[in-house]
Amino acid sequence: KHNTYLRSDLGKALIIHTANEAGDTPGPDYKFGWGLMDVAKSAELIIGKDQTSILQNHTLNNGETYKFSVRGIENSSLKVTIVWLDPAAPIGTGHNDRTPQLVNDLDLRISDGLTEYLPWKLDVINPSAAATKGDNVVDNVEQIIIDNPIEGLNYEISVAHKGNLQGGSQVFAIVVSG
Repeated sequence: KHNTYLRSDLGKALIIHTANEAGDTPGPDYKFGWGLMDVAKSAELIIGKDQTSILQNHTLNNGETYKFSVRGIENSSLKVTIVWLDPAAPIGTGHNDRTPQLVNDLDLRISDGLTEYLPWKLDVINPSAAATKGDNVVDNVEQIIIDNPIEGLNYEISVAHKGNLQGGSQVFAIVVSG
């Protein structure tokens, strides 16, 4: 094996992926974020890398979709988290401007052939509302959890993008468990 560096995007993905729920409802929220950091769980994921978990960095080029499949395991949630270091957006002009500032909008999806699973998203207009699932167009973190995957069923994980990527490509980190 060779030494590799834990880049900041992969480190952030790992911490978010293994965080313990801290709010009243599943998923992120404006009060507790992604939850409470669990360093022991993060270490276990690193130890299980390539056997029971996936921790990788990839580059997505304009027009590409990164895809791969995993098999469901009974009694184990399938969880996928991506994080990318988005290029700097132009400086906004208004106070409390709610215009999305995401430059490169990556899209995480999981499909079992019949159902397409979408990531968490929050409602900035109603910050006390629970996170829902849908097309997240404001964050550089996306996460999908399938609570009860079917044993042996193939789940296709894909990362695509909207529009043209600034600079022609975007590096992202992905963490998969379950």
